[in-house]
Amino acid sequence: MLKVIGCNNHLGETAPGLAGNLTRLQELNPQLDLEVVAETVCEHVKNDPRLKNFESVVATSENLAKVSQEKHAEKLTPLHILGDHAAAMGTVAAASASVETLGVIWIDAHADINTESTTPSGHIHGMPIAALLGITESVELNDLHFAGPKFKPEHMVYIGLRDVDPGEKVYLEKLGILHYYWDEVVERGLAACLEEIVKHFQAVDRVHVSLDLDSMDPELIPGVSVPVPGGFTPADTHQILRALLENTSVCSLDLVEYNPELDVDDVSAKYVLETVELIREYYK
Repeated sequence: MLKVIGCNNHLGETAPGLAGNLTRLQELNPQLDLEVVAETVCEHVKNDPRLKNFESVVATSENLAKVSQEKHAEKLTPLHILGDHAAAMGTVAAASASVETLGVIWIDAHADINTESTTPSGHIHGMPIAALLGITESVELNDLHFAGPKFKPEHMVYIGLRDVDPGEKVYLEKLGILHYYWDEVVERGLAACLEEIVKHFQAVDRVHVSLDLDSMDPELIPGVSVPVPGGFTPADTHQILRALLENTSVCSLDLVEYNPELDVDDVSAKYVLETVELIREYYK
């Protein structure tokens, strides 16, 4: 059975519109059954420009991890509707704590594997994979929810990459993470890539799926804070989800980075709501 958890977090990116994500979705669908984990706002004492809003991001991610792990313990499948992608540190950690061997697929224009030494912005929404793999300089990030890495690099896949920072490219190659740039997906065909990904995940027990709305073409899905030209169509991302839900053992999912302030005619909001219903069909 699916359990939808919502969080209005935005301090990992500081795009204010993200904080209104759940409000707009519930306005459009008052029957949307959400358990809300509100963003935690803390006094910021670290004040490291490389880790902006550090205390708030860590506290929010930890709270999400606790709530999400409770759902795993109840044999539910959590679907998280999040603001910025930093909060996935908590959702992935909860999945990792609940299964034997976790695989992760990151459907995103960005690699989100910056560390303090490579980040161009200091925004932690560009660092969750680095934290989950335990390669940041911060013990609090690396050991969020429990000590140590949350999955192995060889158990991860990126698909749809279009904007990867130089330091991130080094980590992708150094760690040997399977990754598909958008151009490769176009050249080879989505179906062929998905066939490889499904085979790749035969080495894990369960899979966590994290879908960033900016993986899609901003001409089609405009309600994102960091748009990148090109990208998937909404139908493409639904094809990806169906392939994973039908051919791997998905234990949890994220839908992230919906920003209602940047949306046009609620196109992006309607996509989120339609995607929730698509996923729900697999858990009835």
